[in-house]
Amino acid sequence: MSLQAQKRRLADDASAGFVSRLWHFGAVTNPLNCLATAEELDAAEAAYVDDGSATTLYESAFHPDAGDRIPLVGRMCFQAPGCAILAACMLVWHRSLPGTLFLQWANQSFMAVCNYSNRDAADEAERDDVLAPYLGATFGSMATAVALKRSLPARWSVLVPAASISVASIVNVPSMRSGELRHGLVVEDARGDALEARSRAAAAFAVGAVTASRILNGCADLVVAPALVGAAKARGWRVAHSTNPAVTVPLYASLCFATLALSTPLVCSLVPQRSSLGAPWLDVGVAAELRARDAPPRVFFNEGL
Repeated sequence: MSLQAQKRRLADDASAGFVSRLWHFGAVTNPLNCLATAEELDAAEAAYVDDGSATTLYESAFHPDAGDRIPLVGRMCFQAPGCAILAACMLVWHRSLPGTLFLQWANQSFMAVCNYSNRDAADEAERDDVLAPYLGATFGSMATAVALKRSLPARWSVLVPAASISVASIVNVPSMRSGELRHGLVVEDARGDALEARSRAAAAFAVGAVTASRILNGCADLVVAPALVGAAKARGWRVAHSTNPAVTVPLYASLCFATLALSTPLVCSLVPQRSSLGAPWLDVGVAAELRARDAPPRVFFNEGL
């Protein structure tokens, strides 16, 4: 695929409808993509570069801007199985303070890898830009968990993981992408050509959208799974009353996996990956450069995931 064709495709993504995006992300985040071999990924990359085919497998494993192969743990197709296991453990051991703290650390470590793997590639993250958000989100989620465990009635403690992850997302994503918020995001005109001026408005939009989607996706399984188990208990289902981790962990993991397999492509589709901003929201410098180029007053940029 030629460079110009790639730019055109990315710009067109901003005008794709919700259903089209849902089908696309449903294919890209499909957990079965995790089973692809190195040879299959190499073939998908070659096919994508040459003629634009094999895009589903390629986009499930390679960074949309840099083209680098993402480690398995950081790929969006690994979100459902990876998060399901962590969520199940958090729901089973939510009453244990040591277990809660350890699992919050494990979850934030996992999410830090995912955030870094899907960051905007225009700016290389410095060491402090990775470490500070990770530490902030980890300690923020731990502090939230401890505070809620001490203040909430025991029957509500199952919601502590969801609240802790929400706070962590509010800290993690903006901190991880603080460079974009300070200096602006690289944006392109309608032809797919990058502008010299950067847009802080685009950065604020992208970071806000990603933060909201992370909260929605992070809370989906941690709210739906215990609600379903609670309903099963009310109906007297025996397995729902089990306290044996050998039973409860697989039970919660299955429910969380099913929820995440649906919610991950859904929240990714709410806002176009290649988003755009129009005239009312453009930075002064960006708007001036567009006028100088005689280009339409709209910019396109990678929202991130």
